[in-house]
Amino acid sequence: MKARCLSILFVNYTRKWGGVKTWTLDYGRALQDRGHRVAVVVRPATAFVDACRRAGFGVHPVRLGAKYSPVGIARVLAVLRAERPDVAVVNISKDLNVGAVAARIARVPVVHRIGLVEDFKGSREERLWHRFLVDRAVVPSRYLRDRLLETVPWFSADRLAVVPNSKRPDGVPLARPGDAEGPVVFGVTSQLSPSKGHLYLLQACEKLRVRGVDFRLRIAGTGGLEARLRTECDRRGLGALVSFDGFQASVPDFLAGLHGFVLPSLNESFSNAVLEAMFAGLPVVAFRAGGVPEVVGDAGVLVAPGDVDGLAAALERFARDPDLRRTWGCRARRRAADAYDLGRNVAMLERLFAEVAGR
Repeated sequence: MKARCLSILFVNYTRKWGGVKTWTLDYGRALQDRGHRVAVVVRPATAFVDACRRAGFGVHPVRLGAKYSPVGIARVLAVLRAERPDVAVVNISKDLNVGAVAARIARVPVVHRIGLVEDFKGSREERLWHRFLVDRAVVPSRYLRDRLLETVPWFSADRLAVVPNSKRPDGVPLARPGDAEGPVVFGVTSQLSPSKGHLYLLQACEKLRVRGVDFRLRIAGTGGLEARLRTECDRRGLGALVSFDGFQASVPDFLAGLHGFVLPSLNESFSNAVLEAMFAGLPVVAFRAGGVPEVVGDAGVLVAPGDVDGLAAALERFARDPDLRRTWGCRARRRAADAYDLGRNVAMLERLFAEVAGR
């Protein structure tokens, strides 16, 4: 049964555009569609501000200042008094040490959305946050829940809910993985950072080039590793085969132009990137890392983390066999629609918020 109308405030001050911003937009829109009010506290003058406005959220660009800043806390308090939310949702860093503090002063229940085990450093401060500021925590995967319970001994299972990242299957432009006139185009969407494994992918692409495979690789995303990756492309003779496409305002449109998706990430608690590719109907090749197997199930090809030979072999199979790409692309799409339909899964988050708000 749908909860009666709630007012929900997301405090999202993270700098980079990653999974948490995508999650906020996806679930925020879905909650609005079910009749709830959604507002956000965000870092000013960013692309996320514009995205939240397009989504129809109440948008409050606020400068939070330093850790536990009285000025920042006062600014969030002003938003809380204006919006009168039933629950506030925070992430890491200033979301907690400014946003959650303000919410507690305003007597608004706090839900902490946790995206990574690495969000916790084992500090006494974190334990105090969860004792005095946070009412419940939510994670996107069973893998992350189990890892947190294993590594953060003071966490209790009854305060940790799993709500998977999800998408709407309708309206997503579908790729045509079996149709390739000319080179087969693989793509990856992620931040350009060491943990995302792009260097392993370039090593695998060098093997494909040596074997005469007709392919291209499109790399979407930004990050500090870009200069080194470009150097590696030139060193491995991949300059004409690999493109760096930067930030994508529309990831679905980018994915629709591919024939296959690859994610060589070494550490993922869930992987929105893989899920988006599955909804686009793309065959997926990824490292068997973290929560990726939970997302992919039996609908993608997984190889051991760091296994360049295995990665190259899987990509070569897909590059040379259009029927195989179609088959695995359809399998990925079915898996995504069955397990990660946002229209169904939003009810889990809605129930959590209603419980925390005492509704």
